[in-house]
Amino acid sequence: MSPLMTLVNEQGALHGGLPAWWPNPGVAQEYPLCRLGWGAPTAQVSSLELGALSYISYSTSCYDGNSSVSVLLNQSFFPAPELIQCNDYSKIPRWIAVRFRGKSENDEDTIVVAVKGTSTVADGYLDTDLFTTIKVLQLFSFMAPVLMVVPKDMIVWLIGTLKVMAVGHGSAYEQKNLE
Repeated sequence: MSPLMTLVNEQGALHGGLPAWWPNPGVAQEYPLCRLGWGAPTAQVSSLELGALSYISYSTSCYDGNSSVSVLLNQSFFPAPELIQCNDYSKIPRWIAVRFRGKSENDEDTIVVAVKGTSTVADGYLDTDLFTTIKVLQLFSFMAPVLMVVPKDMIVWLIGTLKVMAVGHGSAYEQKNLE
């Protein structure tokens, strides 16, 4: 394994290298985020572990198969965290909840919730539905300062009411989650 960023020459950086004025420029500098931990003091989770959980949340199965969430947790962590909750891949939003146990029985645990991002057509429709309305209001603000004059609570109510009226009985993703 080699460092991602290294010093190119003594005069300064060329093509993405580290500048010569960095402390100890002959050695790649560690990124501070790599040393941080989150959660209970005896059950800390690192940024790399959070990244792994984010990746695992995209698995299409919770418990069945070689690439299920439970199997990936066992293969990725030691000791393996406990899978508390895992909803169906097609649900919006898809999320998993994982408990990292403290070092002893009396120690506090750390619970992490990982939410899957956009990966299906339904997710794409939801993203479009969420952001299009706000973007239209922002563009309309160039002609009339709607977002600055109208109270936020009224804008939220207006958007919700217009969406229900446009679809009939709520949006498609709301109906799908109610079924």
